[in-house]
Amino acid sequence: MEDKKLYTSDKSLSDQLTLNHFYNDFDSRSFIDGLSSNIVEEARIDLSEFVARPFIHSFEYALDSLLNLKSKVHQRIGELEVASQQAELAQKQNIKNLEYGFQQVQDASNQLEHGLNKVGPEAVRIGEQLETIHKQRSRAAQTRDLFKYFNEFGSGQCAQLEEMRLNRGPEGQYQAAIITRRLTSIAKELDVPNASTIQQNIEKYSEKLETDLLETFDQAYSNGDIATMARCSKTLLDFNGGNSCVQTYVNQHEFFYSKRKMRESTYNMDVSINTDFTSVSDPLSSPSDPDPYMVKLCDEIRSVVAKEWEVISQVFPNSLNVLQLFVERMFAQSIQTYLEGLLDQTRSLSLLNYLRTLSSAHSCVSSLVHDLKQFDQETIFPTIRRQMINQTTSVVANQVHDTHTSVSITLDQCMEDLFVPYLDNSMYLNMEKDFLESTLSGIIDDFLNQLQKASKKTTTKQNLFTRVTEKLNTNLITTNLLNPGNTTPDSAPASPTVASTPGTPNNRRSYYGNRQYSEADEDFNGSISPQLQMVSKLLIVHGEALGRCAELCPPSDLARSAIELFQLLTKHLSEHFLVSVYDSYVRELTLRDLRVEPEFNKTFEIVAYSTHIVQLIQKHFQNAILPLMIHSPPAYRMIVIYKNEFISTIEGRINFLLQSELSSFSSWIPIILQHQKPTDFKPNDHDFDLMRPVTDPCSRSVEVLIKMCGSAQQYLEGENLRTFLVELGVILHEILLDHYKRYTVSINGGLLLSNDISKFQQVINELKIPQLTERFEMLRALSNLFIQVPEALPAVLRDGILGKIDPQLLYPYLTCREDYRSSNIAKIVGFRHNAAGAMINTEFR
Repeated sequence: MEDKKLYTSDKSLSDQLTLNHFYNDFDSRSFIDGLSSNIVEEARIDLSEFVARPFIHSFEYALDSLLNLKSKVHQRIGELEVASQQAELAQKQNIKNLEYGFQQVQDASNQLEHGLNKVGPEAVRIGEQLETIHKQRSRAAQTRDLFKYFNEFGSGQCAQLEEMRLNRGPEGQYQAAIITRRLTSIAKELDVPNASTIQQNIEKYSEKLETDLLETFDQAYSNGDIATMARCSKTLLDFNGGNSCVQTYVNQHEFFYSKRKMRESTYNMDVSINTDFTSVSDPLSSPSDPDPYMVKLCDEIRSVVAKEWEVISQVFPNSLNVLQLFVERMFAQSIQTYLEGLLDQTRSLSLLNYLRTLSSAHSCVSSLVHDLKQFDQETIFPTIRRQMINQTTSVVANQVHDTHTSVSITLDQCMEDLFVPYLDNSMYLNMEKDFLESTLSGIIDDFLNQLQKASKKTTTKQNLFTRVTEKLNTNLITTNLLNPGNTTPDSAPASPTVASTPGTPNNRRSYYGNRQYSEADEDFNGSISPQLQMVSKLLIVHGEALGRCAELCPPSDLARSAIELFQLLTKHLSEHFLVSVYDSYVRELTLRDLRVEPEFNKTFEIVAYSTHIVQLIQKHFQNAILPLMIHSPPAYRMIVIYKNEFISTIEGRINFLLQSELSSFSSWIPIILQHQKPTDFKPNDHDFDLMRPVTDPCSRSVEVLIKMCGSAQQYLEGENLRTFLVELGVILHEILLDHYKRYTVSINGGLLLSNDISKFQQVINELKIPQLTERFEMLRALSNLFIQVPEALPAVLRDGILGKIDPQLLYPYLTCREDYRSSNIAKIVGFRHNAAGAMINTEFR
């Protein structure tokens, strides 16, 4: 027993055997270790043998405690179950009681609602009757008062009404105005004795009342008393519409009233015309800035509108109507008056002066209208909304819905009224076309006259030195062409960038290409050509006209107007300048002496500046015309087709000129080659000179070829240059092929012929065109037929470039050998006559 008490007294064991120990996370192993932990610890300290009894006592005690604890837990569970059942029954009973109470309340509410539904219409009817009775009573009282005041006017007195107006303050004044307005209406409709007298008395009193209110308003306006002005304007608005009050406010405003301003306007108009506009009559000068007084006037209107809106919005209940009238007066009395005088005087100076002034004035006023519309959105509309929130009057409520539209419509109408006398019925466009017609014609005529004068001077001075100059130019071109590596930057011609030409059909060969050109482009002498200067002037004038057109034409007519102006430009360029130049030059070509060597530079000059001109037109079209066509696809298609037709026309003329140069070349080279002597390629032994480089016709032909190629390289570029040189090389190749089968060639003459072909080949190789290089390499190989021994001819015909050519085509050249018959060359190379008598080759196929 002592041992059992010893272990039961262990406090840690007692703590583990309580119900709280099992509330947290329970681990059975930790629980058993805890029951025996103290016994094990004591055994370790005493170092004694294992004794089971303490463990048995401890576990028995724990088991008894757990069983006791279990019984208590079961007992507690039973008690809680009973209490839970009792509480659940009580809750169910409470819910039933509440449902019964809610049902009673709902029934009572339904009964009350049913009763109200029965009583409600009757109450509404009674209320309406009471309201009607009240209105009738009020109307009867007002009618009684009106007849009382009406009778007073019949006796020539208005003491009560005057006492109300003078002694009852602003409210009495307002009531007197309303009563007077009603009496006026009654006097007009009521047929009683002395009705006319009474009506006259009422009208006199109305005039007096209005005069007093206007005087009060005027005095308050002078003193800056906003409250009194607002009270008077409201009274007058309800009395007679308030027009007199508005007119008084507008008429007495400093902007309209000042006589000094009108004198200043006239003075400034005269000064601006005398100093600013007389200097811009030159169509090539930059347009001057807008009229300074017009700018000042518009700035002042912006400032006045912003300042006066603060007063108008506080003074007048119908503030929008007042502002619209104020704006209309400013446009009609200030801007229109000044603009009419300004345009009348500029019209007397020049048409260009008038158009520039009209455009700048329109731009200035458009900016003013835009700023006022912006002011409407940012300031006027929010002010009206605040007034609508603070007041529930019908006037403000109606204004807020059409604030934007009414102000914008007023501004647009003012703008239209201001400029419609100058723009209506295509008046402006006709004037613009008249100006362009005269100006473009004048620029072109001046250019052609100057060109004609310069041509006459040049002709008279050039006769003596023509040959020397041509010879020097030929030597310079020859040096640059044959020695490109030694060309200095100063002597090298410019090589601008080439771009494709829009609108040129792809299936048609064209020597014309679109060239990226700017005002900085220069001709081969380092200065802008006169033709480009003239076209630049035309485009400057036309671009300014398009700018005015975009400013002044309505959006619906803008595309059509731009098309008409562009057609006018292209008509002058095509008919009055380019076509006339082409036609005159073509006449020169037809009258040219075929016995004289052609002059190639002039043709290439025309082609070069025509290319630049058309490129300028293309850039002008893209930058100035197309932006005006964005909103009109049909007009866009129409003007693109028209532009492409114009460019195609110029391209056709350019191609014709280049073809004429090729024709001249193909005619002149045979003329030179006609001087080839029969003995040139069949020299005697004592006449043969190995130091002789080439024959004279070859030398002259090479000079012409170098001139032609040099001129083409100087004035053409890119694919245009390559196409032209290919055509040139093909023509020369065909001429030489035909030329060399007309002469008998000896072995020594073959060496000279080979030198001639080498000279031509040298020039062609410098062009660096593979197609031509291959052709003249074949021509060089053809010369080997004349210098090879007969036994080597089969190998020459079989191998190399000649092996790719039909032997039938080479037979005529073999017959030109001096030893053709003596060496029986036909047999050596395998040629014989067929049944028809034609020579055929049986060995090489």
